[in-house]
Amino acid sequence: MKKLIVILFLLVFLLVAVVGGGLAYAVMNANAIAKQYKPELEKLASDALGSKVTFGGISAKIFPTARLAIADAQIASGGESLTLANLSLNVALMPLFERDLQVKELVLDTPKITIYLEKEGFFVAGLPRDVPVSAMP
Repeated sequence: MKKLIVILFLLVFLLVAVVGGGLAYAVMNANAIAKQYKPELEKLASDALGSKVTFGGISAKIFPTARLAIADAQIASGGESLTLANLSLNVALMPLFERDLQVKELVLDTPKITIYLEKEGFFVAGLPRDVPVSAMP
C-alpha cells in the first residue's frame, strides 16, 4: 500500500513538473513563438480581410495576461493601404487552450485610415471595395 502511494505521488509530481515546465517554456519564449508564426498570422489576417496584410514586427507575452503587439501593420488592396503604427490585442488566456480567441481589449495607436464617400457608400482604403462600410455589420 505504501509503495502504491509513493508511485502515485511520483506520477502526480512528474505530471505537475511537465505541465509547469511547458508553461514556463511558453512564457519565456512567447516572443520567439510569435515571430515563428508571423507568416501564418499574416496569411490568416489576409484571408479574413480579403486584402494583403503585413506586420513589421510582432511580440507576445503570456503572463500575467496574454498580449500580442504588432508594429507597423499594413492592410493593402488595389494600390491603397491602411496602416497602423501599433496594434495591441489583450486576450483571455484560458480560452486559448480551447482554441477560442476572446479579445478583451484592442488598442490602435496612430492609425492612418483613408475613407472614401461614393454614391454606393463609404469605403476604407486597403479593404476590398466590394463591401461598403455602411453595409458592414
